[in-house]
Amino acid sequence: MKLKKLLIITICAVMFLSGCTIAEDILYAVTEELLYGDYEETYNDYEDNIDHDFVSSGEMEVWFIDVGQGDSALIISPEGKTMLIDCGEYENIDSVTGFLDKKGIDTLDIVIATHPHTDHMGGMATIFWDYEVKSVYMPYASANTTAFEKMLEAIEEEGLKINTAKAGVSFDLGSVHAEMFGPCSDEYEDVNDYSVIMKLTYGNISYLFTGDATTFAEDEVLRSGADLSSNVLKVGHHGSNSSTSQEFLDAVDPDCAAICVGANNDYGHPKERVLKRLTGIPIYRTDQLGTFCISTDGETLKTPDGELKPAVKSASDRYVYITENGSKYHTEDCIYFDEASEEIRESRAIAWGYEPCSKCA
Repeated sequence: MKLKKLLIITICAVMFLSGCTIAEDILYAVTEELLYGDYEETYNDYEDNIDHDFVSSGEMEVWFIDVGQGDSALIISPEGKTMLIDCGEYENIDSVTGFLDKKGIDTLDIVIATHPHTDHMGGMATIFWDYEVKSVYMPYASANTTAFEKMLEAIEEEGLKINTAKAGVSFDLGSVHAEMFGPCSDEYEDVNDYSVIMKLTYGNISYLFTGDATTFAEDEVLRSGADLSSNVLKVGHHGSNSSTSQEFLDAVDPDCAAICVGANNDYGHPKERVLKRLTGIPIYRTDQLGTFCISTDGETLKTPDGELKPAVKSASDRYVYITENGSKYHTEDCIYFDEASEEIRESRAIAWGYEPCSKCA
């Protein structure tokens, strides 16, 4: 164990002094040998640690934790199993640990670092040092940052093996099923595209997490034929223009969306272009609400606004148009159609209480 730690520290020192790509390659080669275990073996170990004698609450809680300009989400299964997806920057880690402590959580069944950018995993070393973590997933990507190096050191010190997060990986968190759709490739020019794209399903309700995946990675997943349809979308890259293409959004067709973003951030996130694409979809943001929860009993959603019944969707679900103060919806060829109207799916309009006008009925 001490030899492994010494090797990692030595390589990290080389990276610090050289700052070169070769050093990064050496670090990851050593990291793979020391930390990345066989997926099946590690997964089976995780399954063996699950306590199957539980009393289900009947609800899955999904908490979007306010970490400023960064991402963090906590999933609690109906059986009380826990999964942390990202943790924001190191300087905001108290927001995560404070919330975990408030919830009485000292063990995390699964931790996922979606990609090696510090606004997603900057404080991850603290998580591994302060909590009992049973299993960890992260993509095969590295970063020449102190936060990344400390995370690897913490993982090694705790005797954990990293499960490689990639398309095709799936697991169960109690009665919640998780399926990864991305990353699809082994190498990307943009580190954001290594982001874990993952669908969580409990009962008839699904959530889609996308990290900071750009439209390039989104297109890969679309071409893979993955079933992206989900009731809740964690909007990619804090609402940046680089993510959430219209084609991707149409494939997900969410009933509501969550955006993890810092108040008055320097990037102008979320971008107006993305918000316009989300028109007609309830949006919940950490910069406006702080930490919030979107929970489900497997049939309906509980949002910060109250209960939300998922729209009944079909292949023939057409786009219709509504106005903010009206109670009717219209088709584009309706005589009452107003070009200023908002475009939404017909199923969603009906779910919100709109009825077709006399000409569109």
